[in-house]
Amino acid sequence: MYTSYVLFEDRHLFSLLPDSTLLPLKKLRKKQTRDIFNQANKLKMAQPTFNHPGNMTSFISYQADGILTEYKWGDPDVSVPNEIKDLYSQLNTIVVK
Repeated sequence: MYTSYVLFEDRHLFSLLPDSTLLPLKKLRKKQTRDIFNQANKLKMAQPTFNHPGNMTSFISYQADGILTEYKWGDPDVSVPNEIKDLYSQLNTIVVK
């Protein structure tokens, strides 16, 4: 079982339930949302893909202009790029607050 969250450009953050229902959580500040999307865009340019799942897999999915970019990691033998770890940490900080 896993938990997924969805952040829209209109600053609304949702929890994605197993039946695909979106449960509203909160609205982020404009700057915070802009920073997250800018960081995701930079990451997409620098690292277009990263697919190294493991027994316990973490992931980030990012969709822009109809293109889905996914980052999956958990393989203990593969080092995760700092840019991916930083974005994941920033997103987790938001959903935990």
